Amino acid sequence: PNAILFQQFIDRLNQCPGLTWKVSPLTNQVEFLDLTIMLKDGQFTTTLYEKDLNLYLYIGPKSAHPPGLLPGVVYGTLFRIQTLCSDEQDRSCRTKDFFKRLVARGYQASQILPIFEKAIEWAKTYTGPTRMNDNTREKAVFFHVRYHPKDPASHIIQKAWTECVAAPPYSMKLEDIQNPKTKQRLGFNRLIVAYSRPMNLGNLLTHRNLEEHNGRQVSSYYQPTGYVI
Repeated sequence: PNAILFQQFIDRLNQCPGLTWKVSPLTNQVEFLDLTIMLKDGQFTTTLYEKDLNLYLYIGPKSAHPPGLLPGVVYGTLFRIQTLCSDEQDRSCRTKDFFKRLVARGYQASQILPIFEKAIEWAKTYTGPTRMNDNTREKAVFFHVRYHPKDPASHIIQKAWTECVAAPPYSMKLEDIQNPKTKQRLGFNRLIVAYSRPMNLGNLLTHRNLEEHNGRQVSSYYQPTGYVI
């Protein structure tokens, strides 16, 4: 019966004028984006879909990237494993494979093991983003800088911000200062250090041409992405 219904569905598709459909054979398993969906005994199960030619070239430990990059990669990947894999044994195997791939890229096992433990615990207990009302929402000041390994660490910048700007000794706190016109408090109570990575070889060697609406052609290069700490 399933085969008959599937053929009827294909016939209906082919009745659409101007469209040609290529239909895969009826199956109990399909890949969609980064997910493999399987139907067995009337139940759906899922796991990660990874291409056979995936080289897993994670950014190495000696790359000039902000220190928050490694925890971000670990937390993001383990969250995908915990949420997209239905089977607990499958989660365990994929977690171990991910750990081995990072070690193969040059990371020390003793360095990444504590991050893995915290990330797994967080992924298992994650309940979604916390909604904040206007009374609890923080007003932040963004300090954007291109990351360099020899620059002052983020916590040093945060300390300087607190001591010199946010809450200097014997002075009013920044968040308590009032706008002279509106008489409203500024409310700035947090500094966010927003890092952008330096340009890599791909950015320097990959030239792109973008056409404006008036037909004039302009040259452009890919802009590095940003990180927030």
